[in-house]
Amino acid sequence: LSQGEFCEGLNQVIEDGKGKELTENERHQCRAILGAAQWRCYQTGPHHAAKLSHLQSLLPKGDRNTLKDINKFVRELYHLKDEKVTVYDLKAQYDEDIVAVGWSDAALANRVDLSSTGGYVIGFVNKKMLTGTQGPVSLVSWSTHKLRRVCRSSLAAEAQALAECESELF
Repeated sequence: LSQGEFCEGLNQVIEDGKGKELTENERHQCRAILGAAQWRCYQTGPHHAAKLSHLQSLLPKGDRNTLKDINKFVRELYHLKDEKVTVYDLKAQYDEDIVAVGWSDAALANRVDLSSTGGYVIGFVNKKMLTGTQGPVSLVSWSTHKLRRVCRSSLAAEAQALAECESELF
């Protein structure tokens, strides 16, 4: 199916049964669509990873609103299809001038089951950036996912996401 055909068919399914649970066939089709979107997120679309992870967590208990959210996500992917990850010239004279850096973040109890989401991005930068100079970042790794342990505070979620970022950085 083309993106347009899928959206039209999905809109009809939504209108026919607002609030109804998904059938097993619909759930299977949604998994296939999100699986295809997952390839894009893992390869060149880190800006879509959080929404994909959230939609995947909604699917087991999803209803027609979940279909609507997936439909919106497919349109978003289509409209941002030309966005990409760029590898920059970091203007380094020596190998030691390049360093790996990471940023992490977390959201406490933002999923349906009240579990938390964590994520990180890792990139290479010129070491001048460590002293406050602005410059490009060449991303090499990213992830957004459900945190493994239940968190009771935002600090606990942030610490767990930071630990996963540090592990990936090493």
